[in-house]
Amino acid sequence: MSYGDWIYVGQSINPIAGLLVSIPWAILKLDYPLWLIILTGPLLAYVQVIAADVLWNQLKRLDYVQKLLEKKRSPRVEKLLQSKDAFLPVMLATPLVGGWVVMLVMRYAKVPQWRVATPILLALLILSIVLGVLCKTVPHLFS
Repeated sequence: MSYGDWIYVGQSINPIAGLLVSIPWAILKLDYPLWLIILTGPLLAYVQVIAADVLWNQLKRLDYVQKLLEKKRSPRVEKLLQSKDAFLPVMLATPLVGGWVVMLVMRYAKVPQWRVATPILLALLILSIVLGVLCKTVPHLFS
Protein backbone atom coordinates (compact mmCIF):
# COMPACT_ATOMS: atom_id res chain seq x y z
CA MET A 1 0.00 0.00 0.00
CA SER A 2 1.27 3.42 -0.92
CA TYR A 3 1.23 6.55 1.19
CA GLY A 4 -1.80 7.85 -0.76
CA ASP A 5 -3.71 4.64 -0.01
CA TRP A 6 -3.10 5.09 3.71
CA ILE A 7 -4.34 8.66 3.49
CA TYR A 8 -7.54 7.41 1.84
CA VAL A 9 -8.09 4.81 4.56
CA GLY A 10 -7.30 7.28 7.36
CA GLN A 11 -9.57 9.98 5.96
CA SER A 12 -12.43 7.52 5.40
CA ILE A 13 -12.23 6.41 9.03
CA ASN A 14 -11.84 10.00 10.26
CA PRO A 15 -14.99 11.24 12.04
CA ILE A 16 -14.35 14.84 10.92
CA ALA A 17 -15.10 15.16 7.19
CA GLY A 18 -14.49 11.44 6.49
CA LEU A 19 -15.91 10.48 3.11
CA LEU A 20 -16.34 14.12 2.10
CA VAL A 21 -12.56 14.38 1.90
CA SER A 22 -11.46 10.83 1.18
CA ILE A 23 -13.60 10.23 -1.91
CA PRO A 24 -12.45 13.33 -3.82
CA TRP A 25 -8.89 12.52 -2.78
CA ALA A 26 -9.15 8.94 -4.01
CA ILE A 27 -10.80 9.80 -7.32
CA LEU A 28 -9.12 13.07 -8.25
CA LYS A 29 -5.63 12.51 -6.85
CA LEU A 30 -5.19 8.73 -6.72
CA ASP A 31 -7.39 7.98 -9.76
CA TYR A 32 -9.23 5.12 -8.03
CA PRO A 33 -12.04 3.51 -10.01
CA LEU A 34 -15.56 4.42 -8.94
CA TRP A 35 -16.50 0.82 -8.09
CA LEU A 36 -13.64 0.61 -5.59
CA ILE A 37 -14.77 3.80 -3.85
CA ILE A 38 -18.37 2.59 -3.66
CA LEU A 39 -17.22 -0.75 -2.26
CA THR A 40 -14.69 0.47 0.32
CA GLY A 41 -15.93 3.95 1.32
CA PRO A 42 -19.03 2.97 3.31
CA LEU A 43 -17.27 0.07 5.03
CA LEU A 44 -14.35 2.24 6.11
CA ALA A 45 -16.68 5.01 7.29
CA TYR A 46 -18.68 2.46 9.30
CA VAL A 47 -15.59 1.90 11.46
CA GLN A 48 -16.56 5.17 13.18
CA VAL A 49 -19.90 3.66 14.15
CA ILE A 50 -18.28 0.53 15.56
CA ALA A 51 -15.77 2.62 17.51
CA ALA A 52 -18.55 4.83 18.93
CA ASP A 53 -20.51 1.74 19.96
CA VAL A 54 -17.51 0.13 21.68
CA LEU A 55 -16.58 3.36 23.45
CA TRP A 56 -20.19 3.79 24.58
CA ASN A 57 -20.11 0.36 26.16
CA GLN A 58 -16.88 1.27 27.96
CA LEU A 59 -18.32 4.58 29.20
CA LYS A 60 -21.47 2.96 30.52
CA ARG A 61 -19.38 0.78 32.81
CA LEU A 62 -18.37 3.86 34.78
CA ASP A 63 -20.75 4.48 37.68
CA TYR A 64 -20.84 8.28 37.43
CA VAL A 65 -21.57 8.15 33.69
CA GLN A 66 -24.38 5.64 34.30
CA LYS A 67 -25.89 7.92 36.96
CA LEU A 68 -25.63 10.96 34.70
CA LEU A 69 -27.30 9.13 31.81
CA GLU A 70 -30.16 7.90 33.98
CA LYS A 71 -30.72 11.39 35.35
CA LYS A 72 -30.93 12.95 31.85
CA ARG A 73 -32.90 10.12 30.20
CA SER A 74 -36.17 10.95 28.46
CA PRO A 75 -38.67 8.11 27.91
CA ARG A 76 -40.39 10.08 25.15
CA VAL A 77 -37.18 10.47 23.13
CA GLU A 78 -36.36 6.79 23.66
CA LYS A 79 -39.78 5.78 22.37
CA LEU A 80 -39.40 7.97 19.27
CA LEU A 81 -35.93 6.68 18.42
CA GLN A 82 -36.82 3.04 19.06
CA SER A 83 -39.81 3.11 16.71
CA LYS A 84 -39.71 1.59 13.25
CA ASP A 85 -40.32 5.06 11.82
CA ALA A 86 -36.80 6.10 12.82
CA PHE A 87 -35.28 4.47 9.69
CA LEU A 88 -35.57 7.54 7.45
CA PRO A 89 -34.45 10.11 10.06
CA VAL A 90 -31.40 7.97 10.87
CA MET A 91 -30.60 7.63 7.18
CA LEU A 92 -30.94 11.38 6.59
CA ALA A 93 -28.98 12.37 9.70
CA THR A 94 -26.00 10.14 8.96
CA PRO A 95 -24.44 12.22 6.13
CA LEU A 96 -25.27 15.47 7.93
CA VAL A 97 -23.82 14.82 11.38
CA GLY A 98 -21.82 11.62 10.89
CA GLY A 99 -22.50 7.97 11.59
CA TRP A 100 -20.70 8.03 14.90
CA VAL A 101 -22.91 10.85 16.25
CA VAL A 102 -26.04 9.02 15.10
CA MET A 103 -24.79 5.87 16.82
CA LEU A 104 -24.12 7.71 20.09
CA VAL A 105 -27.59 9.28 20.05
CA MET A 106 -29.18 5.92 19.35
CA ARG A 107 -27.20 4.22 22.11
CA TYR A 108 -28.26 7.01 24.48
CA ALA A 109 -31.84 6.08 23.58
CA LYS A 110 -31.02 2.42 24.28
CA VAL A 111 -31.20 1.40 20.61
CA PRO A 112 -28.70 -1.37 19.78
CA GLN A 113 -26.32 -1.12 16.82
CA TRP A 114 -27.99 -3.89 14.83
CA ARG A 115 -31.20 -1.81 14.63
CA VAL A 116 -29.47 1.16 13.00
CA ALA A 117 -26.79 -0.59 10.97
CA THR A 118 -28.91 -0.80 7.81
CA PRO A 119 -29.95 2.87 7.58
CA ILE A 120 -26.45 4.07 8.46
CA LEU A 121 -24.78 1.81 5.89
CA LEU A 122 -27.36 2.72 3.26
CA ALA A 123 -26.78 6.44 3.88
CA LEU A 124 -23.00 5.95 3.63
CA LEU A 125 -23.46 3.98 0.40
CA ILE A 126 -25.65 6.67 -1.15
CA LEU A 127 -23.19 9.36 -0.05
CA SER A 128 -20.32 7.42 -1.62
CA ILE A 129 -22.19 6.97 -4.90
CA VAL A 130 -23.21 10.63 -5.13
CA LEU A 131 -19.75 11.96 -4.24
CA GLY A 132 -18.04 9.47 -6.52
CA VAL A 133 -20.23 10.30 -9.51
CA LEU A 134 -19.80 14.03 -8.89
CA CYS A 135 -16.02 13.70 -8.66
CA LYS A 136 -15.96 11.71 -11.90
CA THR A 137 -18.28 13.98 -13.92
CA VAL A 138 -17.89 17.57 -12.68
CA PRO A 139 -14.19 18.01 -13.63
CA HIS A 140 -15.01 16.93 -17.20
CA LEU A 141 -17.67 19.65 -17.45
CA PHE A 142 -15.01 22.33 -17.03
CA SER A 143 -12.39 20.89 -19.37
